[in-house]
Amino acid sequence: MASERFLLYDAQFTYPAPLVLERKKDSPLVRIGNTHPATLHHLVFYERVKGVWRQGEAGDLTGHPMPATTQSATQPTTAGAAPSSASERAGPSSARSLAATHPSTQPADIPVQMIDLPAASPTALAATWRPLLHDRGLSDADCRVIVDAIAAALQSPKLTAVYLLDPGEFDRLLPLEILPQPVKTQRIGIVVVQNIDPNAGSEIDDLIAQLGDPLWPKREAAFKALQQMGTIPVPHLRKAIHSKDAEIAWRAEKLLAILGLPAQD
Repeated sequence: MASERFLLYDAQFTYPAPLVLERKKDSPLVRIGNTHPATLHHLVFYERVKGVWRQGEAGDLTGHPMPATTQSATQPTTAGAAPSSASERAGPSSARSLAATHPSTQPADIPVQMIDLPAASPTALAATWRPLLHDRGLSDADCRVIVDAIAAALQSPKLTAVYLLDPGEFDRLLPLEILPQPVKTQRIGIVVVQNIDPNAGSEIDDLIAQLGDPLWPKREAAFKALQQMGTIPVPHLRKAIHSKDAEIAWRAEKLLAILGLPAQD
């Protein structure tokens, strides 16, 4: 019997991140909820606070459908389902990007305690996923690609969630068509969601105010910090372009231009 393996990179698809979070500022306790019917498997949170990594394990988070009145308001985002797996004739496919949480009325009712890991690093934290991926049938090479992608995402110190996409939801989002039909196909999707701390809004507002600081190094530091957040601060930036402070307005407009986004939604 002959078999083949292949790897498909950068298959992009739309996926609204279903996580909702509640958290008091600087608290190690995060309360979470899942607005989607599909379960989020092996959900783990990471962040770095004052140079020390924290990790919180939520396990499998059962889904809850959103009320019909709130579903239409949910804005889909392109999400990071990173490499899936493979077997005879059918191999891994991957979609690698980032997503942010969306507003929802679904309560965040599951507590997750963030625990300090003083000796941890992004590489070491990502490596803990390797045994799980091996158990699901991935080869060493496939595991290496996924672990490296997680480690790269954890270079950001902000709260990041990583979880396994439910197999049925993965098939719905990214249908797999292979000819000839393989004897066996196994798919594993990993989602990486960055910058999801519910207190990020106040931090963004502080950084935008710092864009007008009298000291140029502080203005530049705030600009770079906002740029690293990607599309997360976009609503705040669109408000900031109307600031009476010309420096804040100019820098906010420049950040939107770098993202390739218009000043108005």
